[in-house]
Amino acid sequence: MTASAAVRGLRAAVFAALCVLLAAGGHALATGMTPAVWVQAVGFVPVFGAGYLLGGRERSLGAIGAATLIAQAGLHLAFDAVRP
Repeated sequence: MTASAAVRGLRAAVFAALCVLLAAGGHALATGMTPAVWVQAVGFVPVFGAGYLLGGRERSLGAIGAATLIAQAGLHLAFDAVRP
């Protein structure tokens, strides 16, 4: 099953937004500091891009879970790297 560019973009945007918000919330709970909005926006871009590229066809639940874990790990490292 393939998806149109508009559907892929919408799904990628929702996936990226949820990943960034989840990572920012977890980071805030763990460190007591919320990542800056600009860091969250910068983190949104690569997650959106990967979600768009991977959203060209239907993926298994395992692949979606793996992509989510990789995105969370990357966002965690990015949020930690820019922490004052």
